[in-house]
Amino acid sequence: MRDKYATGAFTDADKPSSADAPVVYLTIERNPAVLSGVVTSRQTRRALAGIPVKLTCNDVVYTATTGADGRYSLTVYKLDNAYTLSVSAGATCLLRSKM
Repeated sequence: MRDKYATGAFTDADKPSSADAPVVYLTIERNPAVLSGVVTSRQTRRALAGIPVKLTCNDVVYTATTGADGRYSLTVYKLDNAYTLSVSAGATCLLRSKM
């Protein structure tokens, strides 16, 4: 059926019925918040680059990776959730904090 759509050679029988049509729910947040910070070594206090940072609440996940200066920034659109911030290096969790 994909080829029929590509060439425009489809009939009304090829079209999905209204019962088969997908339903899309969309929410647009107008005023996102930015969560930012710096990840440093506890021992040396030097910035840590390439560290994954994750902010989660159930199925809502925001991710970032620290830059060369250890900084990260996450734009958060769902402001009414209670999040957990996780910072990890490999399999080691460096920080887990509820927000």
